[in-house]
Amino acid sequence: MMTEQERENYERAHRSYLATKARREALEGKDKELFERIESVNTGRYSASVSECLAIAHVHNNNAINSFHDIFCFGFLKGIRAEKARRRRDRNA
Repeated sequence: MMTEQERENYERAHRSYLATKARREALEGKDKELFERIESVNTGRYSASVSECLAIAHVHNNNAINSFHDIFCFGFLKGIRAEKARRRRDRNA
């Protein structure tokens, strides 16, 4: 059973999710295409874990603008890791 605080946190997060979804659906042109490309990415097992996301959010006090560089670099590192794994698989095939 959820505490009152947990329920409030869930409801706030859900409202935020719905607002973000509505803003994405309202996009047009290049902005819409950008988010369609982002959403089409399959990161497989190179996805960020919840603990990794929470650590970045905590350090930046949930401020996306301030955390953007760290988030980008984190994704870049995950991409490098995925590419190295792909090259190893190709060599061993």
